[in-house]
Amino acid sequence: MNDPLLFRLLLCLLFPVINGCPTTCICSPAFSAVECHNGNLDTIIREVSSDTKQLTLTFMYVDGPLFFKNLPNLEILSLTKSRIYGISAKAFSSMTKLRHLDLSHNDITNIHEEAFSGLYQLTYLDLSYNKISKLDRIFYQLRLLDFLSLAWNNLDDLWTGMFRSQLKLQILILDGNRFNALHSYSFQGLQNLLNLSFSNCHLSHMPQDFFGITRSLKFLDYSSNQIRQVLPSRILQNLPNLRSLSLYNNTIAYLDDLQFSGVKLDTLNLSKNRIRKVSDLTFKYFNTRVLDLSNNAIDTISQSSLRPTAPQLEYLSLAENPLTNIPPDAFKGLYRLLELNLSDCSLRSLHRDQFVGPNSLRKLDLSMNYLKNVPSSVLNFFNNLESVNLEGNYWSCDCHIQPLRDWLQSSATAGKLYCSSQRHLEKCQLECMLPISLYEKTISQLEDREITSCDAGNKDHKTSLTTILAVAASSVVFVIIICVCGIILYKWANKTGNLKWLCNKSAEDSSHNDKTNKPRPFEDMDIGSLNESDRSFNVRNYFNSMAQHPGSFSRGTPSYSQKETPSHLGSQNSLYSMISYAYGRESTV
Repeated sequence: MNDPLLFRLLLCLLFPVINGCPTTCICSPAFSAVECHNGNLDTIIREVSSDTKQLTLTFMYVDGPLFFKNLPNLEILSLTKSRIYGISAKAFSSMTKLRHLDLSHNDITNIHEEAFSGLYQLTYLDLSYNKISKLDRIFYQLRLLDFLSLAWNNLDDLWTGMFRSQLKLQILILDGNRFNALHSYSFQGLQNLLNLSFSNCHLSHMPQDFFGITRSLKFLDYSSNQIRQVLPSRILQNLPNLRSLSLYNNTIAYLDDLQFSGVKLDTLNLSKNRIRKVSDLTFKYFNTRVLDLSNNAIDTISQSSLRPTAPQLEYLSLAENPLTNIPPDAFKGLYRLLELNLSDCSLRSLHRDQFVGPNSLRKLDLSMNYLKNVPSSVLNFFNNLESVNLEGNYWSCDCHIQPLRDWLQSSATAGKLYCSSQRHLEKCQLECMLPISLYEKTISQLEDREITSCDAGNKDHKTSLTTILAVAASSVVFVIIICVCGIILYKWANKTGNLKWLCNKSAEDSSHNDKTNKPRPFEDMDIGSLNESDRSFNVRNYFNSMAQHPGSFSRGTPSYSQKETPSHLGSQNSLYSMISYAYGRESTV
């Protein structure tokens, strides 16, 4: 073992107690720091040098009440993940120089009212991730405290004046508690508070009465609650120094007109709510640098709804909204916009003038949409960007994909294309989805012969909606006219009795089924019809001939030899032979 440094290191590991460093600990004399993992807390405290300034303890075994002694020079103490159940009175009283105390991730339930007695120099206290349900006056002596975290405990209320001594407190984190309500009197004394966080506190509304006390607030976090409505502008105006307002993951369904009038922020986070509409007046007289409207239910935006934010807006996110289409002038006038996120918006196409206006834009995200191609004018706009994300779209590799292919092959594109799923830009590739023959084919590697031709109908302009409606209307009018004419003809024919020719029955049907409807022999004898049966026709003519020779009635039945037969019946021998039958029948009548 020739390396003296390695030899000394092994000696320190084998005999750490010789130099005042307990076993299972790592000591750094140069920084007066000790870091211990696992072990008995009482044993380690006895063995740690009294000159130690920084002590970090995790997974300690605590036997009995928590109590520290013989560490007068300690400035930073971190005791976490050690299953501490309670803190007794004056547990840290010997640490008069202690400035930083971290007791997070334990099982602390009870804290004595004088547990932090003597810690007059303490500025940082972290009690998060415990089981504290009651606090009372435990912070009374901590007058220099500027950071306090009570996150993820079992608190349901904040008692009156519990922060009255914390005039210097700047950061208060109350996340993860289940508060019934919040009142102004609980925050008395917090005139200098800058950062207040109520995330995941099951709050259904934003209390208005305590903002008159905390007028110095710069950061206000109400994320992941059940808030339905944003504070009105007149309340937000009482926070002149407010720079960041987070209402992420709430149940806000609408924004009033002039909702943020007279308010100036650096960041407004309204993502993951239920907002459906942004009107032209929503952001009027409102300035912000970062506006996050992602993951809402916004399906349309007007051409001027975002324009009031132009003087300051640098980052805008509309990601995960069912926008489908965005008006061409929606971003017109946003001359300071640097980054625009339109990912996962169900966009199906881009207008050729889609990005006319945001001339300062440097980063654009159009990933996870349904884009089939990109117009040439939009690709020319991409050349002015530093990065653009186009992954996850539904690229159709027909004749319209050629501008995108040429842009991807251009040397100016190098380094601009960005894919969030790839670590290296050179591996970011766009692939065809249609047709099936080119599925997952890299677009930049497409050859001219591989690009499928467009349908003839697609080469021309698509039939306008007006033309389609005109053709449909003309067809409907034509059908109506035909129906009206048919009804008129039917009524006219039915009224004049000329409808018979439309449905005349055959001779066979008349002889068997319509005998009762046949005309009687002496009825309408002067009006003949060519459609009557031959038999009726001959009987009528026979009586006409008898009227012309009245003498024949006195002589009785004419003989068949007498030639008194009408000349026009001479060719109908078979029919004329039935005259005697007709005569006998009619005489009976």
